[in-house]
Amino acid sequence: MSTSTQQPGSAGVESNDVINRLVRAAGSYLGEQAGGEISRREVVLQAEANGYSEKDAQQLVPQQSTFTIPEQGVLFGELWAYNQKGSIIEDGFAHHSEENRSIIVDSAQGTQEKFEKWIQSRILADDYSHTYTRREGRKRFAKGKDVDRYFTQTYEEFTTVLITYTSENPADYFPQAVTRKRRRILKGLDAWDDFAGCATLAPKKNGNTHAHEFYWIPGPVEADKFHGLVDLFLKHADEAEDSEHPYDEAVKVRVHQSREVRQNNSQEFSSDDSVRGNTTCLSQELGANLPMLECRGSTVLDAPTYIGEWAEEMGKGATRFKRLGKWEEYASKQRESREVIQHLQKGVRFGSAIRGVVDSAQGLHLDASW
Repeated sequence: MSTSTQQPGSAGVESNDVINRLVRAAGSYLGEQAGGEISRREVVLQAEANGYSEKDAQQLVPQQSTFTIPEQGVLFGELWAYNQKGSIIEDGFAHHSEENRSIIVDSAQGTQEKFEKWIQSRILADDYSHTYTRREGRKRFAKGKDVDRYFTQTYEEFTTVLITYTSENPADYFPQAVTRKRRRILKGLDAWDDFAGCATLAPKKNGNTHAHEFYWIPGPVEADKFHGLVDLFLKHADEAEDSEHPYDEAVKVRVHQSREVRQNNSQEFSSDDSVRGNTTCLSQELGANLPMLECRGSTVLDAPTYIGEWAEEMGKGATRFKRLGKWEEYASKQRESREVIQHLQKGVRFGSAIRGVVDSAQGLHLDASW
């Protein structure tokens, strides 16, 4: 095995910003300074904490013994930036570029006015693919419901988990200690390779931010398995209060028998939902914490004032939504399965129509002969 050390700015890091960020994050977690060295194992563990499977993490991280930690730079905020022509440039961070279409709006690079002008420019370009739109909020909600249906239709029994964190400082959320603890818990439950979930930040009307993690896990799981996440969050979050995180409020766990899952009157669902299948309350709770669903029009400019101000603040780089585990895979499988069934149903209807035409033609032929 190679004993070389990856240097910051070398071709390997320069051509793969994912590795660069993983090395920085792992170094930060370990308390190491720029220029220090960390082992390949720590970078692999960091990749797993960021949502890669163990196999994918091993394939992603170059086969070398150590990595040199590059300068910290801007951990948040350079996911998207303006180029000289004023358009948006996406970086190559695999897990965040699609989900974090945020712009830089701090005092050095922009203002609330720049943020609003950028949104307006996207409207004029008929581009609603960024995350500040109601459409993107609806897509995330739809995927959450499809993940829910996947578990309902795949497992006889499964568990939903809702974890809530509260702090006056958005920078407190999702420290590396918590993401690594999540991985250890799920591996201990033998669920790491099968769970799906997401993490969200959402505003309160008083301007503060709260965070949620949503998990779907095969089989039964007890709530106390996740208490350690709350403990670690309180340890690392400077502005979080113990009194706001009693276990029975911060960790909500429900074990479901799939045959008993039903839509209930307290849940809002469309006519499509009644056809696509029942979901638990967890996906509905997700919908309640997707602030872009509150837009009265197509973009955040049509949202309540407190959401618009919060979105502008989050545009400085905080990750507002993150997929966990098999979120994307299960949502895609459920959608593809539904599309196959729809095509088959169309084929059956088409076949029935053809038979009807043939039968009618044969009847006319018989009448003519008579």
